[in-house]
Amino acid sequence: MPNLAALAALAGIIGLAIAGFFSSPRPYNIIGESWRQSVACLRARPMLFAYAWGLFALQEIMPLLLSYAPWPQAWQLLLILFAIQAGGTYALAHVALRLHRGLILDEWAPGVTWGRRERRMALYVVLVWLAIFALRHVLIPAPPTISEAAFQYLAAAIAFLSFLAKAALVLTGPAASLDDPRPLSRAVRSFLREPVAILLIVLAIGFLGDIANDVLRLFVRPLSASLMFQFALDLVVVSMMAFILFLSEFAIVIALTRIWEDHYEPETRRAAHNFTWS
Repeated sequence: MPNLAALAALAGIIGLAIAGFFSSPRPYNIIGESWRQSVACLRARPMLFAYAWGLFALQEIMPLLLSYAPWPQAWQLLLILFAIQAGGTYALAHVALRLHRGLILDEWAPGVTWGRRERRMALYVVLVWLAIFALRHVLIPAPPTISEAAFQYLAAAIAFLSFLAKAALVLTGPAASLDDPRPLSRAVRSFLREPVAILLIVLAIGFLGDIANDVLRLFVRPLSASLMFQFALDLVVVSMMAFILFLSEFAIVIALTRIWEDHYEPETRRAAHNFTWS
């Protein structure tokens, strides 16, 4: 039965990939355009990229540093690591806002800005992150309380529901960045309008993130025992994480504006990042 579930998941992914070609927002076009915009932004605004890079590097280093400190209780370390992740999410949301407003409204800034709009958007992003985190970590009974097969099915169901929740709420950030009065509602309605496009974008970005993090660490790191090589590899991984942040934020804000054409822009189809959208 687990093999059957895996085959069903594979068939669903293939069907989603095919349906993406016929989705009106053109998700493949969005991903390609987001890549182009990310490269251009990296060249034109390296300080914004450096800020994101520094936050990702800090998130990578802090667990290692904390592991050397004596902790009376394990839950204290877990609580601090959770707070670091939440704080990093909050800070990275400020980078995302600058990317959203820069691309859509041409409101670029030399670096990250802090204000009422930024705080509102970042709090929405953290709220969504907390909701998805809670769903992913729902406690389920483990064997031998239930059978191994039942445990695997429950774990797969939770993973699938988490993926759907992420897709349904992923546009909350760009909606808040563009001053939507009800960004959570806008995100859910966007998903209901174009579920195929949003699911495909979330799936593609997640796949790129897995390549950046897992593949390099698991397959490239063992090639050399040199500490300098491993350190250089860590720098590459963090850089790819920052680049994927740019790519993902551009992708979801373009998707939002295409789904709600001419709502956030005077004429969506005439915007520079949509010239190839028809």
